[in-house]
Amino acid sequence: MITLLDHGWKYYDNMLDHKQRKLLQESISDIVSSDNIQSLGTFDPMRGNVIQHGDLEVYNDIHQDLGRILSKDIGVKFTPSHTWRTIYLNNSFMVPHRDNEEFAFTLSIPIDSNIERVVENRQFSFWVLDYENVIQGLNVYPGCGVFYYGKEIMHWRNPLIANDDSYVAQLMLSYRIDGYRQEDFSKDKFYLDYDARIGNSAIHRNDAIRYMDPETFKDAISKGSLNMLLPEADWNF
Repeated sequence: MITLLDHGWKYYDNMLDHKQRKLLQESISDIVSSDNIQSLGTFDPMRGNVIQHGDLEVYNDIHQDLGRILSKDIGVKFTPSHTWRTIYLNNSFMVPHRDNEEFAFTLSIPIDSNIERVVENRQFSFWVLDYENVIQGLNVYPGCGVFYYGKEIMHWRNPLIANDDSYVAQLMLSYRIDGYRQEDFSKDKFYLDYDARIGNSAIHRNDAIRYMDPETFKDAISKGSLNMLLPEADWNF
């Protein structure tokens, strides 16, 4: 059994330099300065009302640079696969899930947020269920990052309850290890899989599988039925 990350994740403090942080903030400046940022979002069954873009060239250099840092620190060569930027808006969330193979290892980096400015002491924590079945809530701030084995450990964000001007912008930098076999890394845990290639959530509970379309998913949220997955998560809003 190969284990690259002791708990399935690792926190990195002060990972970005000033130039990199400035580039990230400038990359979303036109969006977050909108008078009605809520109207720019679209519904994603996995995240709610969000603004999303994948594989933007502006992040290519950072993707490569941070991949080299991770490779040196962990001792395995990580090859960049995809970038994914998500701007979470009021009432958005991230359903508990694991990632597909193209997003097997991901570095999540906060770009910017205004929720602490508009709602006192408000956080939008990144939650993981680690290898020891311990739930960890991580608060990651701009300049820092959390690197996690998303294909193996379940991760999620509880609903963001703030106001209509609120946003939390995140950049996900995904990596793969060329030539690795999934069975080398598997911990034989299976909770919930999200396959971004087909755009469906497959909830596994008592060997039952349900594929949810957006309307079904919104209905499940409104009724609080997602609480069956993780009672610790407040999915009612």
